[in-house]
Amino acid sequence: MKKIFIFLFFFISISSADILFQKIENFMEKKQFQTHNKLIHSLFRNKNEFYKSSGQIDYILLLETLKKKGFLNLKLHKPNDLNVEFNTNADTIKSFKILNKILKEMGYSYYFTKSINFDKTLGILSWKIAFKGEYMIDPFFLAKELEKQYCYIVDIEKVNNKYWKYTIDVNNSKIIEAIKIANNERVVLRKPLRPYFLEVGKSTKLNVSGRILNHWFPYIAFYDNHLNLLKSIKEKRIHRVYHTNIPLGTKYIKISDLYTLINIKRGLSVVVK
Repeated sequence: MKKIFIFLFFFISISSADILFQKIENFMEKKQFQTHNKLIHSLFRNKNEFYKSSGQIDYILLLETLKKKGFLNLKLHKPNDLNVEFNTNADTIKSFKILNKILKEMGYSYYFTKSINFDKTLGILSWKIAFKGEYMIDPFFLAKELEKQYCYIVDIEKVNNKYWKYTIDVNNSKIIEAIKIANNERVVLRKPLRPYFLEVGKSTKLNVSGRILNHWFPYIAFYDNHLNLLKSIKEKRIHRVYHTNIPLGTKYIKISDLYTLINIKRGLSVVVK
């Protein structure tokens, strides 16, 4: 029995090493990998450091190590049509919102959707985008930004220099820009650069007050934890205060103006109960 456990330990270790080095070779040019084979094996000799406790590859650490040594070349010889595919395992709408936000923050505003599939039954999103560029999206920075939203890369495949695929675990994803508000807590919202996004607990009532000289035409949307829209309110007359019930199952509330954020440039104050 002891011999069997020893055999299994070495088999798993060898398999893990094979997977790790397969990924490294996939990210690098094959010729570059062969040229620097000894250095690569030296850098990653403590292979267990590059795995999480879950047994999955720690892509942030792996990619960071490759970048520091100049082994992650994302530059092409000239501008090309580049493709990136994202596949997530849950919360299709929330995943789409998070990925959109991250891409914009990374400077990728000009891209178009080649294909998209929302499978709400299975909770799977498959989204393929394309853009013109001389550099592929940096997988290290993408992984870091995803982690901020409690999303974690499960797999990365470099199909070729112009096409990368990502598989992402979003089971614990959060909208980190959402302002958390507790029951009976008054939150003063300053001049908005974008619609206010609030995260609430088991609240049933929403009270919103405008500031003097605001001309607020309320637009309020209620979402569940998966960012499915539960209810929206659109008022075509000015309100100084607005009271409404919060739908059952609400996790997030978006508060804006029906026409322009300039109408609430002096801010709002919010209380939930």
